[in-house]
Amino acid sequence: MKYQVAIYSGDAVFARMLELDFFMRGTPVLRAEQPMKDVFSEVAILDLDTCTMPPTDTYRRLIGFTCNSRLLTDEVRRQCSLILHRPFEMRLLREEVFQADMYAERIQPMEPTRSKRRPLLHIQLEGTHLAVDSYTVELTLKEAQVMELLLERRGEAVPREEISERIGESASNKADVYVCYLRRKLDEPLGIKLIHTVRGLGYCLN
Repeated sequence: MKYQVAIYSGDAVFARMLELDFFMRGTPVLRAEQPMKDVFSEVAILDLDTCTMPPTDTYRRLIGFTCNSRLLTDEVRRQCSLILHRPFEMRLLREEVFQADMYAERIQPMEPTRSKRRPLLHIQLEGTHLAVDSYTVELTLKEAQVMELLLERRGEAVPREEISERIGESASNKADVYVCYLRRKLDEPLGIKLIHTVRGLGYCLN
């Protein structure tokens, strides 16, 4: 069976809260205590504190949340497109789910794929002032630092750790936070998705 979102958690109260949050927004949700092999979901939300990792072929995008940083092994970080530390802002979780290309193929940031897409937008960053074609927006200093790095490596997957180093943060999940901020300022006004998540690697500016 296929679902848009699957929530895996042994915490019944918290899982129910997440389920209702997405259900009220019209999102088909599966809630279970452990991942199931015969279920595929576009986005799997995994409670790392109570559940085992699902097979990699049962989801397109994996979001993990935890209150124990010791569980964040290299393998977990590779598989998760976003890791949230409890308590976390629901806004960050919603943005990662709803800004995902739910039914698109995984992004492969290689030059041949660009020819199949619309022409690249002209992006210019001066200080904290960002211009994307005719659209302009003011960024915070750290948002500008993230965008500067993505621009330098445009079309390539930039690891989360490298983004975190650029903004002077030691935790790799800080990269997820600032990319979410950028997406909120860019995706809806532009009507397209500029920054793509490359699972197991990081982020790519299209």
